Amino acid sequence: MKKAEYGKVTLGCIALMGTFFISYLELYPLGDYIHPIVMAVLAIIYMLFFQYKKANSRYFMSMIQDIIIFICIYELITYIAGIFTSFYANPLNGDYQGIVIKLIIESIYIVAYEFIRYVLIKKSGNSFWLYLLIIFTFITADIWAILPEYNPNRLSNWIYIALFAIIPGFANNSLLTYISLKTGPLPCILYSGILLFVKIIIPYHPDFGMYIGGIISIVAPLLFLLALYEIDKKKDRSSLYYTSPTVKIVERTTLGVLVAVIVVIVSLTSNAFRYGTLTIGSGSMTGTINKGDVVLVKHLKEKEKLNLQEGEIIAFHEDGVIIVHRIIRITDMQDGTHYFFTKGDFNNAEDGRPIVEKDIIGTVSQRIPYLGWPTVLVNELLH
Repeated sequence: MKKAEYGKVTLGCIALMGTFFISYLELYPLGDYIHPIVMAVLAIIYMLFFQYKKANSRYFMSMIQDIIIFICIYELITYIAGIFTSFYANPLNGDYQGIVIKLIIESIYIVAYEFIRYVLIKKSGNSFWLYLLIIFTFITADIWAILPEYNPNRLSNWIYIALFAIIPGFANNSLLTYISLKTGPLPCILYSGILLFVKIIIPYHPDFGMYIGGIISIVAPLLFLLALYEIDKKKDRSSLYYTSPTVKIVERTTLGVLVAVIVVIVSLTSNAFRYGTLTIGSGSMTGTINKGDVVLVKHLKEKEKLNLQEGEIIAFHEDGVIIVHRIIRITDMQDGTHYFFTKGDFNNAEDGRPIVEKDIIGTVSQRIPYLGWPTVLVNELLH
């Protein structure tokens, strides 16, 4: 390990924190588009100033595999847990232009951050204090990003800032710093990139509430960091790390199965594809669909919605909530608008107002009794 260059690394961290602060002040016109370009240019400058050299690690592919396995397990657990809590809609649902722009901007940030992190780490020698400074530097980016949502002049708001920026930022950046130290920037980019892709592309995400979600964002990276540390200790005890072809085949097969399972579960629970599942949380359809049942919903295309008939049971959005009720009447207007009047089978009166095509998710095709009761119970306890 080379000698730590305290002056260079400290100067680099201070300059980076200054860039994050300028981003927070929004001094640039079109800041959302200029800031990632600034970060990309800054990454190139850092790579030149700190004399970037490609990482050379025999554990590179092993780290890639560990990252994919961890993310699969994490998504598997959270989406299964989401069945017992609830899901919230991705605000970018249907906004394809917004999704593409968000992916491009955030990807530029990820790549720039990880190359800057890596060159700073390589000049830090084996200094714990410089590693800590690097972690704190990237935490400031999380703090500046969340400050517009909370008035920093109120002391009580710093509890939220700590829970949603400082502590999760420390956990996540500690993990990324460790990965970069061991195998370079590319595994870090893969890790952050996959999580970004899931966050932006998947239309529904598990809703654990503000505080539980904050705790998960702290615990999950720290558990992965601890697991990586233990794995690396075992590898480092041997001067030659070797995995037999048979073990490699088993590992890759297991990974493939795990990925397939997570794709199926995420697809069903997040309503990402043609079919999805919903938990019934009220008794408005009792007798036909009971509270605590899980229903299979077939998503409809816009043209298919025009073929809906009276008597069909549909799932639709109303005031940010998904409702499952029966169509009792359809009114066609001269301007081409179609109004769908709905009612719960157990309700005495029809719903307060009609819905239109854009509100409709799809038709209910199957019912699984009782499967959703854990979800209902947890929701009632939390709310």
